[in-house]
Amino acid sequence: MADDLESRISRIESKLVVMLEKYRRLEAEKEEYQRKTAELAGDVDKLTKQIEQLKLDNDYLRMARAINSSAAELSQSKAILTQLVRDVDKCIAQLTD
Repeated sequence: MADDLESRISRIESKLVVMLEKYRRLEAEKEEYQRKTAELAGDVDKLTKQIEQLKLDNDYLRMARAINSSAAELSQSKAILTQLVRDVDKCIAQLTD
């Protein structure tokens, strides 16, 4: 009976050693994954800021392109404005008569 109890205790101890080994290995893996997660979170923040900056730059470039018209568009716009001013002057002249 004592031999049976000693063999059981021995098996339990060996299983305990194996379980402790697995636990330590899993703890080390967990710490590694936590480190990687923190690193990736930092990368995500950095890339999010970069995306926001690129969106802002894109908006600025769109506005600049809208403002910077070609010479043909500029002369056409001037002609339209000149015609509108003439029409307004005619209307004013008719109202004053």
